[in-house]
Amino acid sequence: MSSAVLPSSTAVGTSAAPATTTAPTTVPATAPTTAPGTSAPSVTTTVPTRPTTVLVHFLRDELLHVAARRVPAATPDAALRALLDGPTAAERAAGHVTVIPAGTRLLSVALDGREAVVDLSGEFAEGGGSLSLVARVMQVVFTVTQFPGVEVVRFRLDGDPVVDLGGEGLFVDGITRDRYDWVVPFVLLERPAPGAFVDRTIRVVAWASAAGTTLRVEVLDASGARLIDRALPAPAAPGEWGAVDTVLPALPAGVGGRLTVRVSDPLADPSDPRSQPAEVVVTV
Repeated sequence: MSSAVLPSSTAVGTSAAPATTTAPTTVPATAPTTAPGTSAPSVTTTVPTRPTTVLVHFLRDELLHVAARRVPAATPDAALRALLDGPTAAERAAGHVTVIPAGTRLLSVALDGREAVVDLSGEFAEGGGSLSLVARVMQVVFTVTQFPGVEVVRFRLDGDPVVDLGGEGLFVDGITRDRYDWVVPFVLLERPAPGAFVDRTIRVVAWASAAGTTLRVEVLDASGARLIDRALPAPAAPGEWGAVDTVLPALPAGVGGRLTVRVSDPLADPSDPRSQPAEVVVTV
């Protein structure tokens, strides 16, 4: 299975060691001159951490959608903590929700090869029917698998490994992006993130399952005029899932302001909510 793609310019898949906070880097400064046999005072200079962007995955109309978060460092730990914070007021107004129960805490994220083991507090398993359980599991899975190399997520609750959740026994012992795909739109556009500032050459990253052999990528200006319109090979055989990662041709000279990036499946059934074009508004 193809892996997802990390925001900024990293392909989806590896996790860093779990950390609750990102400590600033300290480097020794030049020590003052001291007399022989005496100790110089300890002097350090703090190098600030550069914030970066990660993706979090919420629901809109019972399907996964992407939001961006600024964090001190792009790690699974930081992304999951941002996910557990839930949608912003503006995102809620736009219809984004989370079905992860309030009070759920991240206890740790551990990596083992291509697998991530996510340990959450017991609130994660509380309440909701089968759709709610599937959706909350996939919110976590997509948020973790944006990092290079991470393809499988296993769950623990309060430190104990879990094989299934809920009264119906939803299997969670090794989940990939395509496991419970009925909460995933056929084109999930992950880059550029909503509201991003982009260069004239726009990188497009999506998780997709096409009905045919191609997808369509468009860039439109504020009036709706098409600046770019091109076909891309589907990332997998029809009906299967894969990652799209491409850089579009440079925008025409002088183009700026707000643009819409849209990815669609020319053969999709327009009556199917999962088949609706994926689009984001960005700024050049």
